[in-house]
Amino acid sequence: MKKYLSLLLLVVTVFNVQAQDETVYKNVVATITTSFNSGDYEGIYNMLSADFKTQVTQKYFAAFLGNQAALGKIKATEYKEVKDGFRVYKTTFDKGVLSMLLACNAQSQITGFALKPYKEKTIRTSPVASDNKKLTPLDNEVDKAVTEFFTDPNNVGAVVAVVKADGIFYYHYGEAKKGQGTLPGNNTIFEIGSISKTFTGILLAQAVLDKKISLDDDIRKYLPAACAKLELDGKPVLVKHLSNHTSGLPKLTDDLGTTAGYNENDPYRHYTKEMYFNYLSRVKLESVPGTKQEYSNTGVAVLGIILQKVYGLTYEQLLAKYIAQPLKMGNTSTFVPEKQLANFATGYANGAATPHWNLADTNPAGGIRSTLADMVLYLKANIADATPAIALSHKETFKEGDDSIGLGWFLYPTKGDTLVWHNGGTGGFTSYTGYLKDKKAGVVVLTNSASQNGPDKIGTAVLKFLQQ
Repeated sequence: MKKYLSLLLLVVTVFNVQAQDETVYKNVVATITTSFNSGDYEGIYNMLSADFKTQVTQKYFAAFLGNQAALGKIKATEYKEVKDGFRVYKTTFDKGVLSMLLACNAQSQITGFALKPYKEKTIRTSPVASDNKKLTPLDNEVDKAVTEFFTDPNNVGAVVAVVKADGIFYYHYGEAKKGQGTLPGNNTIFEIGSISKTFTGILLAQAVLDKKISLDDDIRKYLPAACAKLELDGKPVLVKHLSNHTSGLPKLTDDLGTTAGYNENDPYRHYTKEMYFNYLSRVKLESVPGTKQEYSNTGVAVLGIILQKVYGLTYEQLLAKYIAQPLKMGNTSTFVPEKQLANFATGYANGAATPHWNLADTNPAGGIRSTLADMVLYLKANIADATPAIALSHKETFKEGDDSIGLGWFLYPTKGDTLVWHNGGTGGFTSYTGYLKDKKAGVVVLTNSASQNGPDKIGTAVLKFLQQ
């Protein structure tokens, strides 16, 4: 069943389920069933909303569905619950059972879709180890949010830090490695996933201040000649578009899972700089650069490649020189040294241990590993705008409705303040960090569980409490 999970992580963008008439869902599920059983994967793809289609190509979507065909035809579907923005259906095939996660709009278009291993819902009944003494209102608020996270028995460990004017408060729950009975600590190493994009945004800001690059540079200035046609309607992709997700590049390259060396348990490790260049030489942008925000791992990976070129340094060297060393983040890197492997938490998905991800040339988009102690230093530096580069990374570069983005950081107005935040996830880890700009208070949540929205819910609950 493992392959279904890894494909979910690669294919799906989470969408919120809207309160649509149940008839809409019944009709959509019936059409999906009929189309899948007849091999009409294009028909299912055509049901996707326009926004969802920007996240995944027809070719990739068809390949994803084709991989499930080994289970035979769909025999029955049964609605089970709403979870993490999806309606969940127990889907019985000739040779197995999967969960179908589905979100639709009022026009019967699919805005979110996934297939993953099916497990009957269970609730944890045994207590989770913790050092939270629950003596203060903050202690109790954190415990309430984290306890909800641990009602899912598949979630293994979590650490939380709250930064306030009157101090830093640390909380530790669960296990760093299942079965060992040891709480994760301040120096336990986690994969932080896409929070890495904020580090890359700060490195871009540093390059601007060093006059190595301009936010308004056409990225083709830094790419091979084969990428000369990378534009849409005469508009080129600018450097800032890579960081604020308005480049028009899709979330993932369409050949990620088909290029030589692909490993579903470590899906980015094989994908090289040269593969990115080849992709950029043929890709068709999905929107005019600078006009529409669509989250793109591809864009930030390319940005990291460009930053390495203008400095003549590796991404690891840039990270160490401009962020980790100045902020004294001694355990923050894209790799874990041999002597520190004992402190590297094991990641889990659906309760099963997963291999650590090694993102190689995609590190700028999600490959950093860090600790709670280091991430507190990082959060404090961002709250204080501690360096000119950090401050520049918080400046708005694109706005759409109430949502804005700087260089990597998402910005959102809330009760007269501004929430500055990002989250992340890899095969076995999820994370969240955010702070209230005027309140100068924030939170870090790191977990060694692939739990959709788990850290976000914890972090959001804490930040709401801090606003009171």
